[in-house]
Amino acid sequence: MVTGHGPQTLAASLGVASQTLSDRKMFEKLFTNLGEIQDHFKAEFLLDGAIDLLESQCHQFAADLKAFVPNATVIPKLHFLTTRIPQFARTHKTLGLLSEQALESLHARINAVVSF
Repeated sequence: MVTGHGPQTLAASLGVASQTLSDRKMFEKLFTNLGEIQDHFKAEFLLDGAIDLLESQCHQFAADLKAFVPNATVIPKLHFLTTRIPQFARTHKTLGLLSEQALESLHARINAVVSF
């Protein structure tokens, strides 16, 4: 949902009557940033260049969010996304291989073999 036209659709669906065009564009930018970060969560190993890009995208997301809502409190999940995720990727060279999604995929395959 945060790829292709997803960011525009999400920003438009917020439906805030007082939302200005600049606010809508910022929401689109934030959703686009999240989609770019999400692209790194694949069941594969990441090369150093991809990790550098991820780190840059996470820092850009943090900077854009801070510019959009400068007085907002940073919740732990945002801190984790913008700081810890790039560190984890650099240490383990992956994000998607250690996610729940990869385990669920393996579980589905095992169930298919067992039921055969």
